[in-house]
Amino acid sequence: MELIKSKNLRIVKSSKKVFLYSSLYGNLCKTHKDVIAIIDFFNKPNDSQDFKINHEQRGQYKKTIEKFRKYKFLVTPGEDEYCEIRREVKKFIKEAKSGKFITNLRLNTSENCNFACEYCFIGKINRKYHTEMNLKEMSWTIARKAIVNFYKLLTINKLKEANIRFFGGEPLLNPLVVIKSIELASFLSRKYNIKTKYLVNTNGSIANEKLSKVFRKHRVDIIVSLDGLKGINDRYRKLKSGKGTFDLIIRNIAIFQRNQNKIIISTVINNDDSRYQLKKFINFLVNKGIKSVGINYEQCYSREKRRKGMAVFVSRSLIQAKNYAIKEKVNLHGFWELPYLKLIKGSLSYCGGIGRELSVDYKGNVYPCSGIKIRLGTVAEILEIPRKKNYLKIIKRVVGNIKGCKGCEIEAMCSGGCAAEAMYVYRDFYKKAPDCILRKSLTKALILEDKPDILMRQKVNKNI
Repeated sequence: MELIKSKNLRIVKSSKKVFLYSSLYGNLCKTHKDVIAIIDFFNKPNDSQDFKINHEQRGQYKKTIEKFRKYKFLVTPGEDEYCEIRREVKKFIKEAKSGKFITNLRLNTSENCNFACEYCFIGKINRKYHTEMNLKEMSWTIARKAIVNFYKLLTINKLKEANIRFFGGEPLLNPLVVIKSIELASFLSRKYNIKTKYLVNTNGSIANEKLSKVFRKHRVDIIVSLDGLKGINDRYRKLKSGKGTFDLIIRNIAIFQRNQNKIIISTVINNDDSRYQLKKFINFLVNKGIKSVGINYEQCYSREKRRKGMAVFVSRSLIQAKNYAIKEKVNLHGFWELPYLKLIKGSLSYCGGIGRELSVDYKGNVYPCSGIKIRLGTVAEILEIPRKKNYLKIIKRVVGNIKGCKGCEIEAMCSGGCAAEAMYVYRDFYKKAPDCILRKSLTKALILEDKPDILMRQKVNKNI
């Protein structure tokens, strides 16, 4: 059979290592430099039987060719490499109409915020799409209807796991609705035998014994925004008065910790090089008994960061922090890992906002996520949303449908990046997000780290 090297085969090399993967199907594998000769043989259509090789090596060579064919590294001449992708997309869209992929509910219990953070992405979106001067808080009536209909949708599709996230603004400015929502969801979880995970994203400005005890009882993960040590955090995360927030946040974290709540720190880094004191920050968190931190770079950042040199700097900083966190037994993670995590197997979409989440605002309107203002319906219509026009529109933002992504080295791993960023910057849901160079740089750097089992809890295909 004649075979040819796939146009989507990607080779990542260092002085001692060679990695192969398909930009459409993943299948990351580590190999040796001798294999490059085999790949080169198929730069044009050739029959594998014509490859000159010692008789002793022919058995292993045959197995290698078979694996390359299986992993989509080698294809038949003229083969439509998007055929399987289109088939998967068609199947995904057909099945999505039942609502079977919707497992996440986000309740934006308050779109007010008592902070004035310099870079706040959600704040910018709320100001951009809302005309009200004072954003409002969600009523219990809206929250209750959202939760009840969400669990109805889960039971219809016989789903047994779900996530409920409280978001904002600052969700804890509306504590009563948060508490009552958790209690109702816990009741329905027991009633329908659905395992539900709860998360609350907070700026850390509000903490008390009542909240802390409710969170402990229901095992709520408290994700607290803290952007580094005091000098760095207070430069960007401020009260509306202009006062820094670091001391307030640390004081409130201590209240939650007294009641044995699980704390996860959420940190944003931007194009100020001085912010990259991540090793010191990790040491600080360890001393505070915190073992989980999510670090991401600022969304919709300046043009400077899109330059290759800056991308390399950010990549190096994040990976060094990741390695140090592993050493200190800290779980450091972030969206920047996603393309690498998907290299084992390609993915149709970037994140849960594409058909897997319902985000409810204070009025009861439902969106794909807090950052995508494409209205899907209302909380009263949750059961009908999977068949609505806008839902069917957003679930089509998948591999093969994103402008400017075809042929990219991480096409199916990245899937166009964050749709909310694309929507905010370009007003075009189907465009790729603006941090493309950085995602490529990070993915390549993570591949060359060659620590899949430890670094990302994934297994790369065995050497071939």
